[in-house]
Parts: sequence; C-alpha cells; structure tokens
Amino acid sequence: MVIAEFEQEHSYFSGFELIKVVHPQNLFPEALNGKIVFYKNLTKPAEITDGEGKEVSIKSNNGFLYSGKQGDKLRFKFKENSKNILVWRACLRANHPRIEYLNNAVKKLKDSDQFRKFFTNLSPVPWKVPNIFVCLVSAVSHSSHSSKYLSIILKLLFPQKKSVEIIHPRENFSTGLADLSGFVKGTQDSIELEMEWTNTHKINLLGMVELASEEEAKKAQIEHLELESLTHSHDKTNKADLVKGKVELIPVQFLELIFPYKKTTVPQGKAVSFFLKSKGYYQKI
Repeated sequence: MVIAEFEQEHSYFSGFELIKVVHPQNLFPEALNGKIVFYKNLTKPAEITDGEGKEVSIKSNNGFLYSGKQGDKLRFKFKENSKNILVWRACLRANHPRIEYLNNAVKKLKDSDQFRKFFTNLSPVPWKVPNIFVCLVSAVSHSSHSSKYLSIILKLLFPQKKSVEIIHPRENFSTGLADLSGFVKGTQDSIELEMEWTNTHKINLLGMVELASEEEAKKAQIEHLELESLTHSHDKTNKADLVKGKVELIPVQFLELIFPYKKTTVPQGKAVSFFLKSKGYYQKI
C-alpha cells in the first residue's frame, strides 16, 4: 500500500492499522463514532426538493446523483420512517481529470523505483481544497481550511429544527453514517432533512438504514492487522522506528506500507471489506 503527498502540504501520520472484515453480504460495514458497525435495509427518500421547494429528480443508474455548489440546498422527506441512522455517499472531486489521471497512473506502477520516479516528476499544483492521498486516506486539516467552507451541512427540519452533522466528502465517493437517534424516535411518522452545500460536492446516495443487531454483528469476523514494515521514500530512518513513531510527508514524498497477508477463501454468502486506520493531520505549505 502506498500513501503519497502531491499537494503543497506537510502531512503527519502515526498508528497505521489495517482492519479486515469478513461479513454477510446483506450487512454493510462502516465506521460510526470511531467504531465499525453494520447497517442494512436502505430506505430512500420519498420526496426530494430544492431550496425553493421545487421537486428535484436526481436519479441515476446507481440511485441518484446530484452535483451541488456553494449555496445549494436539498431537502429530503422520509415518510412512515422507523429508522434513525442516515447513510450517504458523497465526494468532493470524483471524476476530476487530475484525480482520474492519478488513479489510472498509479495502477500501472509496479515497484518503489517507479513510484519514486513518478512522484518526483509530478509537479505539485496547489488546489483550493483538501488533499487526497493515493490510497484515499484523508487527514484532518490544521490549516485555514475550515469545515465551514469544505462541507455539506446537514440539518434536521422535522420533527425539530436542528443542525445535526457536518459532512466532509473525500475526493472520491465514500460512504458515511450519522446517528439521528438523539433527535428522532423509531416510531416517527416522517423525517425531513436539509443538506446545504458550502462548496462543490456530488452525492449519489442518501437514505435511512438500521444497524444490525448484536447477534447479526457476531456473524462478522474482524481482524486487526498490525503494520509490518513502513518505508519512507526520502527518510532512511530505521523501518522499525518509523512504524512506531510519527511519520511526515512533504510534496512528492510517499510511504510504502506492508501488512501481513494470508490467502484465504471467502465463505459463500460472505464479503470482505478493509479499513485503513491512522491518526494524522496536515498543514498548508
């Protein structure tokens, strides 16, 4: 696995861990409040309108797709709702030419020398949005980019009016969950939500789901894989020390991470998902 910095930013990492999850195909794993949970039974909105109350049709082959910009609003109504977990799938710049170029180019790189040559020749171009790493890991910014300008603000309109979540879409489409149990009851007849865009973002999934029961969750196997080796493209510090300490990246530098691998057969009716866990932040240069 490779993590690369190609923005004008200084990134800091520690505590890398790969989590392997073998789970039933009808249960979808996701992180919620720092823990891995499983959700199921998606209910899509019964009604979608814009900020002026006009009906919005944003259907696509994968559900619905809407590309919003700063100031846009969408309102979602769920009728006869008995669920209190919201799921969404959003992105910041999916299909952006440079993102696509990097994704396609990295797939062709086969070894450390090729990675080093590629990223050394890649001229970092400042963007006015947060960075993406090649393995699609996001860091928390300590720079002037605040959540106010790079997020989708989620508000509950009914049964009460309240801001409940700030969604930070990553570069490519990724899924997130929000627990609304503190605001709505499972027997609520309907729920109305509003999303307000503070920047250009796309969304192609939004719905209410329920979490798997403890008994259902026990059917999944979660394995924590500790980092075996970490190599820095420019820092020749002992690999063991790099694994244990804080690692830094500046433009065109990258990390190679090696986790233990054991070939296994996935049982019928099961699927395998992976989570990369780490701590970190970045600062603009």
